Amino acid sequence: MLRVGLNINVTCRKGDKKALAKMSSIQGYIRQLQYYLENGDYIAMFFGEDEDKPVVQHCLAMAYDEDGYVKRTIGVAYADTGCIWTIEMDDEQRGRF
Repeated sequence: MLRVGLNINVTCRKGDKKALAKMSSIQGYIRQLQYYLENGDYIAMFFGEDEDKPVVQHCLAMAYDEDGYVKRTIGVAYADTGCIWTIEMDDEQRGRF
């Protein structure tokens, strides 16, 4: 098991809320990456240098409702459609226009 220890001690001027928010965001990102290295699960919702790219969830096992129709979630990639399920696709399947 790989253990990465990063202690970042940074001080910012009193009242500098923007710098404090940025520092907290970076520390949270580091914790998420440490969790990924330790457990193999990427738990963040965004990735990239600026955390501006959304993580896409993939459906591994289909679920069905009582009528036999596939249950789907908007924003999740499904192998049978080959794409990410959108609100337009959801409306079309449910008969809403």
